Parts: sequence; structure tokens; C-alpha cells
Amino acid sequence: MSNNIDKKLLFFDIDGTLVGFDGKMRESTMKALKMARQNGHEIFIASGRSYGQIYPFLLDFGFDGIICAAGAFVEYNGKEIFRDTFGNRRMKFLMNFFMDNQTNFYIQTKDFSVLPKSQLYSFVKTMRPGLESDNEKEMEENLKKILGDLVLDDDIKNYYKKYDVAETIVYYDCPYSINEMRRMMGPMGMKVTRSSFTKPSDYMGELTLLGLNKSNGIKTICDYLHMDIKDTICFGDGPNDIDMLDAAGYSVCMGNGDSAAKERADLIADDIENDGIYKAMDKLGLI
Repeated sequence: MSNNIDKKLLFFDIDGTLVGFDGKMRESTMKALKMARQNGHEIFIASGRSYGQIYPFLLDFGFDGIICAAGAFVEYNGKEIFRDTFGNRRMKFLMNFFMDNQTNFYIQTKDFSVLPKSQLYSFVKTMRPGLESDNEKEMEENLKKILGDLVLDDDIKNYYKKYDVAETIVYYDCPYSINEMRRMMGPMGMKVTRSSFTKPSDYMGELTLLGLNKSNGIKTICDYLHMDIKDTICFGDGPNDIDMLDAAGYSVCMGNGDSAAKERADLIADDIENDGIYKAMDKLGLI
């Protein structure tokens, strides 16, 4: 790709791509994003996170659009253009499954997350190691700084009535492997992906609605803007980015990314901590 290329739609995963696992975005990344917009390109977030879990500094940065919950929510210039949720029936099935199989989990909705209070410590230990504390209130407050609005609720049997607007569910410490979960969840219209929050584990995953993924969100944006998906460039690093890397007109995987994602990318960038985004966008003639 050369300099002064035609307008492109640029889609970026958050964790491990835009933002390091320290929760910070490099100055070089911010510079590259601003330069790309100045050159006429549009920039989008494409994340497995729910809207309420996106870092406030990213929302304030000025992205043209956002894809959340792996495609369950799509927004352009502040306007919601697509949304889908788990609904009552699936939630009832899942809550019974988790209770029967002593599987820990937490729920992501557009505006808040839900975690059984009894699982607070195990969640922090698994998903956010280093934040563990004997002071439960301190641990809760530290977690809210990362996850945003958080509801702690042990009334799991009634989750299906309270939180049927769930868009994504992350589970862990499950007795079933990813492939076994896929066989059980598929008939209920759900997709199982290895979790991108920590190092991959065969007994930890993300549940989303079958047929929804980041690539669907990208297609929704393209249709809305009457643009060809060939004019998209996607940047990712993890297993839940593979579908958008496959669908994009051009795909970039971070050097710190998952080996499977690297195999599907047109370009492997440098690591996030080595100015990978800036270097890749420069090489592609976007800045």
C-alpha cells in the first residue's frame, strides 16, 4: 500500500492492540490515530468489551464509531445502528448450567457488568491478578476502575429476569473444554471463543450470540456508510479478532498477538510496546 491512499475504515481491537495490558495507550498510537483522521480515514473501536467497559479516555478520544460485545452493539457518530442481546430463554439456560456445573462467570451488558459477589475474589485472581486484597471493598473499587459500572449480585437463579440484556458472558473454571462447550451451547444459538482477557485456557471462554462477531459489526458499518469492505483495515491480536482479520480488506496482527491470529493476517506489526500501531500505519501509507 502506498501513501495518499483512498479513504479507509480502520478498525482496532482494544486489549493488546490499542491499549497495553497496563491499561494505557502509547503516545505514538494516539499520534497515528490523529494523523489517520487528518488524512481522511475513519477510525473505529472493534472490541469484545461491552460499551460500559471501554476506557473513558478512548471514548473521549474521538473515534468515528464503536463495535462492542463482539458485534452485539454497533454505533456510528454516537448513534446506535445495531444491538442484540441474549434474552430471557438463553439466560435461564446458562444460569442453570453455571450453577449445576459450579462454573464462575461474569456478564457484560451495554451499560454495566454483573458479577456474583461470592465470586469476586476468584474473578480478580483469575482475570486481574495483582488486584487481590483481603479488603473486599478495596478490591471491588479497584475492579470498578477497570470494568466501569459493576453490579455484585448473588441472586443467580433470577439473573434471567434481571439481566436478559446481556451481550457477552465470560466464564472460567469450567469443567468442560472449549470444544465441549461449543457442542452444548451451539443448539442454544451461542458461540464459544477462547477468552482474550488472560492467557488462553481450554476451560475459560467468552459466550456471544451465534452469528454475531466483529466482522458482522464491520459489515454493518460498511453497509451504513455505503462503503465496500475491501476498504477496511483491521488491527487485532487475539482469538476473537480472527473473524475480522479474515473479513477485512487488509489485516494487521500485533507482534504480541496470538499465533493463530498472526497466521490469518496480511501484516504482522511490531509489539504494542514497540510502537507497533504507529509503525504499521506508517508502512501502510495511512499516516
